[in-house]
Amino acid sequence: MARPELAIALVTNLGAIKALMRRVKRDLPDGGRRSGVSLLAVLRRTGPSRLRDLADEADLDLSVVSRIVAELTEDGLVERRPHPEDRRSCLVAVTPAGVERLDQALVRAAEAVEPVLQEWSDEDVALLSDLLGRLHHSFQSQLGRGHVTQV
Repeated sequence: MARPELAIALVTNLGAIKALMRRVKRDLPDGGRRSGVSLLAVLRRTGPSRLRDLADEADLDLSVVSRIVAELTEDGLVERRPHPEDRRSCLVAVTPAGVERLDQALVRAAEAVEPVLQEWSDEDVALLSDLLGRLHHSFQSQLGRGHVTQV
């Protein structure tokens, strides 16, 4: 188990990285559609989802997700499908055009981050990526068990 001071340092660094990533996203083309790209990424990771589940996974208000999904649907980037087990609800899924838009956005974001990583070895970048993935998985596991409280 990590010592409290290390957990504090991690939280501090994650906050700083979050602010930097907001700046990177803001400077991307289609800056007004940043949330849409984030939802496309969540949907690709989770697969077809109910709006409520998508909102929970993205940590956004349901009304915000509903509005963004309506825009993405209008743009042909997501589609609504009948839920196979619950006729009262539908699932939202990424379309091929949505996958293409997400891939383009990820390439542009990676291009924005590449200059920062010029002095990093491939091994260090891979290690950081793996550790962040592990941290995400740990948070998801704890959230599912109700152990992590919101700050």
